[in-house]
Amino acid sequence: MKNLDKSEKEILGEYDKGTLKFIAPSKAKLAKFKVAATAAFLNEKRVKA
Repeated sequence: MKNLDKSEKEILGEYDKGTLKFIAPSKAKLAKFKVAATAAFLNEKRVKA
C-alpha cells in the first residue's frame, strides 16, 4: 500500500491494532445515502438508454 496519506495511515494502524470500532450510521445519514444512491442509479440508467 503505497502513497497513503496521514489519515489513511492512521486508519490502517487502528485496524491492524484491532482498535478500530464500527459505528452504525444514523437513520438520517442512511436516508441521505439512499437518496444519493437512487439519484446515481437513475442517472446511470439515463446514460445507458
